[in-house]
Amino acid sequence: MFEFSIAIPAHDRGENGPKWMIELLDSLERQTFQDFEVVVSDQSKSDDIMNVCKYYDFHFTYLRYQGNVPCENINTALKYCEGRIIKPMFSDDIFLKDYALEVKQKEYDKLGCKWAFSGFSNWNGETHDKKIPVWADKTLEGRNLLSSPTVMSFLNECKEEFDINLKL
Repeated sequence: MFEFSIAIPAHDRGENGPKWMIELLDSLERQTFQDFEVVVSDQSKSDDIMNVCKYYDFHFTYLRYQGNVPCENINTALKYCEGRIIKPMFSDDIFLKDYALEVKQKEYDKLGCKWAFSGFSNWNGETHDKKIPVWADKTLEGRNLLSSPTVMSFLNECKEEFDINLKL
């Protein structure tokens, strides 16, 4: 079994889809911690994302999602994750630090946590706008100050499906 499963719900995103997927997979290739699998659930209409994945030497599970519901696409990827820790990543995200997975793995072992949230950064083409997720009253009822699902990771044993009515 792998330590991490990187769950990537992907789609065309116009001409940017393959370019952004390359950036994400390149950032995974640079990770100092390499005990992971990559699970891609692709709802693209073309084979561009699938063709990008062929260039990388990761343990891949590639699935073609036929629906049109973003949360179902995420759930499809999650179903096939076998790693101890699941890390969702959208196909337009990257790991900024080459040691990101290493730090996450050490924190899970040190703290014994089941879920973790990490900071993120928005890039506007010139600067990074650093953000820290915030747990708020009524977060579970929809007052989300945490950000998108990609700020979290969780133990596979605690895996939950995303509500298909969730607006991302």
